[in-house]
Formats: sequence, structure tokens, C-alpha cells
Amino acid sequence: MPIRKNNKNEYIKSIAILIFFLLALLLSINAKTQDQENAVLLYDQPLQDEPKTGFFSNHDKIGAQIGADQFRLNVDGNITNVTWYGYYGIDLQPNVSAVDFSISFFTDAGFVPASIASYEQIVSAKVSDTGFHITDTSTFHFGRTIYKFEADLATPFSVKANDIMWISIAEADSRTPRSGSTQWLWSYSSFSSNDTKAFRSGTDDLEWTLSNQYGQFAFSLTESDTSSPPSALTIFPPSGTIVTTSTFDLTLIVEAPGLKMVSGNAIFDGTDITTNLSVRCNKAGTLMSGGQTLRCPGLTGANLAGNDLDGQSTHTLDVTINLNDGTSISDTVIWNILANIEP
Repeated sequence: MPIRKNNKNEYIKSIAILIFFLLALLLSINAKTQDQENAVLLYDQPLQDEPKTGFFSNHDKIGAQIGADQFRLNVDGNITNVTWYGYYGIDLQPNVSAVDFSISFFTDAGFVPASIASYEQIVSAKVSDTGFHITDTSTFHFGRTIYKFEADLATPFSVKANDIMWISIAEADSRTPRSGSTQWLWSYSSFSSNDTKAFRSGTDDLEWTLSNQYGQFAFSLTESDTSSPPSALTIFPPSGTIVTTSTFDLTLIVEAPGLKMVSGNAIFDGTDITTNLSVRCNKAGTLMSGGQTLRCPGLTGANLAGNDLDGQSTHTLDVTINLNDGTSISDTVIWNILANIEP
């Protein structure tokens, strides 16, 4: 038999304790952000199936050169992510997870890039092992590991459909070799087209030189899908009837892609219960569809009923969460609590 509460304040306090920590934990969770799984592929020059060689492309290093490749989009696009492939004369250490690169975009100046970049950024590129290696046994680089590099641009670069554009990618990390055959090489692509590539000095701004000797470089351009579904907050259990002996988990379900929760409040039967403290509600989770949940397990109808265990009572819970874009999400439930009438 449930234990009666002798003081309504105690019962409100017990609910307040539960709700506060649901809110506190929710506010500590960042909503799931968009990633490249939600990106649109704008352009792709895939890596060779059997990589044979590459092209030295290094920024501000002794005797260095920088490569650039031509591309043309089929649709208007905002480039937000760049992926490319390459290798070093000596493989990276296994613990290397990021390398600095210079990424630049140029307009076309008559089959070569313009002298001045339209967009330039030094990025810290994520590094991963592709499992491929240089297959040309005649080169000094035979057997070297081919790496995949990925980076997000700080701001999108907009390109119109059918405009002839150039991209230049050059290794720019001070921790890697500054000279010699151990520098970075941009891998070639299996892509076959009539576009061209070019190169210039990696230590000054000399004019570009056209070079179509080796084919195309391996890279792809993507645009992140920045659209987000509407944000929502759901309280479970929903409005309805609950008997005093029923057991359930009080749960807040928050769906706010790309946003952070900055504050919130909870009102139970007209009483602000946000500032109460406890450690009971600490069960955080994620939804398969994205979003977050927090729950307080093992509540009963008697917890909600307070002093009204022998009859019928109605209780209202309002929860509001404020997001970092200035919007708010909220939900309200009304529970009708019935006493246990089983024999």
C-alpha cells in the first residue's frame, strides 16, 4: 500500500526534485548537429582504384609547388565540406589524426586559375587510412599509405552552375617535412574529362602554369543540408488517467537539431518547481531519429496524487525549454489520478 504524505508541500517538493534534474540534465546535453550524412554531393573526382602516383602540393615549404584542378558544378551550390586524398613520402605516425592544409578556390583566367584566390582557408583536416597503397613498383613511393582528408569550411563558398572554377589543396602543416621527397602528394583520380590542372610555386604568388600531363586530382565537394525539422518537446506519460498504483518513467523528449538548450522552467499545479534539487533523474538517452531523452524512472501515481490517495485528483505539469536561437519549446500534460479500487 502506498505511503501517505502528510504535507502537500512535501509532495510538491518530491515532484519538483524529479523535474528539476530532468531539466538540469537536458540543459547539459547538446542537441545532435547536422553532419556529412546530411550533405549533398556537388562534385566528385574519385580516387583511382589502384593508385599509382601523385603530385607534390605543399604550401610555404622549401622548393614546394602547389597544384590546382579545374571543376564545374551542374547546379548552384554552397560548398561547405571538402574531401581529398593523398600520401607522404614517409607514412604518418599512427597517432596522427589531423593535419593542416590550405584550401583555395579561384575563378578561371583562361585555362588557368586567377592570380588571386576568391576564397582561402587554412583547415585542420581529419585524417583516416583508406586501406589503399601506391601500387607503382617503379616509384620511390611504392607501398605508401593513401590517406583520406576531410575538412569543413568556416563559411560556405558559393559557386554558380556551369561556372569554370579551380580548387587548390596544399599541405601546410609545420610538423611535417619542409623539403625533399617526403612531402605530401595529392593523389590522382579515376575521373576522365576534358578539364585541366595547373601548378605554381608553393613559396610565392607566381602565375599558374598549365599542366595536363598526369590527369585529374582526387577530391569531392559537398554542401551540408542546413534545413532542420521543427524543434519539439514532449512529456511522457501524456495527458490521461493514471491510477495510484501504476508505475511509469517520467520522460522529457527533446528534438532540437543543431540547437543548444540554455534554460528552462517547470510548473506543477501552479508552483514553480525549477529550483529544487535532487540526483534521482539521471537517465539520459538518444533517439534513433535524433534528439535527446531524459527520464526519471520508477514513479507511481501515488507520487503525483500527494494527499489525495483515496479519491480522484487532477494535476498539471508545464515544462518550457529555451534554445540558443531565441526560440522556446514547451509541452503541458494534465493527469487525472484515480485511487486504486481493486478488491
